[in-house]
Amino acid sequence: MSRVRTVCLSIALLMMFSIGALLSTPAAPRSAAQGFPTNTVGPNPTATNTPFVANPSATPTLFPTSIFPTATLANCLTPLPFTRGDIIALTGGVNIHSAPSASAPILAYFPERREFSVVEGPVCTGGFNFWRIEGHGVIGWAAEGRLTRYWMRLITDNEAPQCLAPLPLTVGERFRVVTGVYVRAEPSLAALPVTLVNTNETVIILEGPRCADRYNWWRVRVVVVGVTYEGWMAEADRFGDEFIARPTRDPGTICYYPLPFSIGDRINVTYDDSIPKRLRSQPDTSATILYELLKETPMIIIGGPVCADTYNWWQVRVLASTEIIGWIAEGGPGSYWLTRDPSLNN
Repeated sequence: MSRVRTVCLSIALLMMFSIGALLSTPAAPRSAAQGFPTNTVGPNPTATNTPFVANPSATPTLFPTSIFPTATLANCLTPLPFTRGDIIALTGGVNIHSAPSASAPILAYFPERREFSVVEGPVCTGGFNFWRIEGHGVIGWAAEGRLTRYWMRLITDNEAPQCLAPLPLTVGERFRVVTGVYVRAEPSLAALPVTLVNTNETVIILEGPRCADRYNWWRVRVVVVGVTYEGWMAEADRFGDEFIARPTRDPGTICYYPLPFSIGDRINVTYDDSIPKRLRSQPDTSATILYELLKETPMIIIGGPVCADTYNWWQVRVLASTEIIGWIAEGGPGSYWLTRDPSLNN
């Protein structure tokens, strides 16, 4: 009989430890009415697999006649009916881990209720179903809870508001990404990722915006490890935290000082991002694209510069068998796309 009680006590302590590892305790005590999970388990006199009860006036005590099931702690109850792309509300105080385990490193903890999208899952570990979720700059695993203590809830379509007002982006503009974000095949959280854009990478706006899954999406072009990708990227999360850095400029300074070219100079196209540069009908990022010019395409300057859309533009004639005339932007500090050709300027 003493051996049975010892086994019961060990299992009870193990389950108490597992629940504690899934929750973070805020700095100041908060009540359950304020939306924070607590480290107590409500009484359940009829259940036979509950190793302890919480009594507000006493410390937890063991059931003297508890009968434990033969299943191990690795077994889980039927998971909540989430699917990839679902929007869920995560209770404040639940840890988000790097892997589906209560012992995995903690990536984030939010004291208040937050909304996330479901990426994958469930994975059963230690008696809990874990889901991989994404949102607020975090991608990690969180437990859904169990029995009467579920920490995730599906957000229905009626509860979900529309997209926020989109950012005033322009086709052809270039922006720096401030956090890792996926580029997807379609403007949807359920679409397959095309690539992952890392922090400080530059994207080019090609099309958009489109509202889907409560995100504003833009079709972009980006170069990752020397390979050019095109796909759809969200501009910000559902709370308006932007994924891109919009440059701030002095209101009196629209463009940087132009490159020291003159009419008649012969120049070449140059770039390091593997993206051909566009020749347009007018000095404007929304003007008609005439051609995409490859690296080292030779040209003669016949007009400019003109400052528009934060770029200095030059009117050029491409040195080709047929006459091609248009406007091309010179780029900017750290990434100029035009250079004087020494071999042609003797």
